[in-house]
Amino acid sequence: MLYSIPLLFLALVSKGVEGKWPNGKNILDKYNFVVETGNSLEVGALRDHKERNSVWKESHHHIPLVNIPPAKDGAKVARYIVRNSEWGSLASISTVEGIESFPFTDVYSISDGPLNNSTGVPYFYVTPLDLTAKNIEEDPRSSLSLTLAEGHYCEENNFDPEDPRCAHVVLTGKIVKVKTGTDEEIFAKGAMFSRHPSMKSWPKDHNWFFAKLEIKKICLLDYFGGVKMVNVDDYFHSGD
Repeated sequence: MLYSIPLLFLALVSKGVEGKWPNGKNILDKYNFVVETGNSLEVGALRDHKERNSVWKESHHHIPLVNIPPAKDGAKVARYIVRNSEWGSLASISTVEGIESFPFTDVYSISDGPLNNSTGVPYFYVTPLDLTAKNIEEDPRSSLSLTLAEGHYCEENNFDPEDPRCAHVVLTGKIVKVKTGTDEEIFAKGAMFSRHPSMKSWPKDHNWFFAKLEIKKICLLDYFGGVKMVNVDDYFHSGD
């Protein structure tokens, strides 16, 4: 049974949707149809319109709100993804025998700072024994992919991980070691261990060190319309 439709939805439909809406669809489906066909909503409204929750409550599904910035503010979206990611896929240039110079990806835990201090800089805890560490020792150029599919947001909104609304970001640059004995090393340690406490007990004989990604390029896909190139300065300033 469909419930009464909020005024927001009526306003959207009054401006017209191409074709006829099939019977038997719930209001959430109908709302997404209006959005995806480009009728009367600015980019990002699906995610952040203040009225959207009242629309979703009319469906038999209840999908919780997540405070993600609107898609029109790509720098803030990119920072949000980085801030809320515990891990990502780190790509480097392989030095492994037989696949030299091929792309090589690995899963890495990350943190851009303790819970009360987001910097936008992804930090890593690395052992020289790892294949990726051997790769970056030879060539530090790397890309880090992070996605909202890591949490529950995309699943709860029925967004496939490839759906543009299941936002993801690719940060490209160089992996550099954090200098030992510096304030930054102390910060990196707090950043990683506060988000990944089990790291404190990892084997000491693995010669762990802290590293970071010096970001040169940011590619973001967070809505329909293609990839956005986010200005790096805007990205860092968006956390101010």
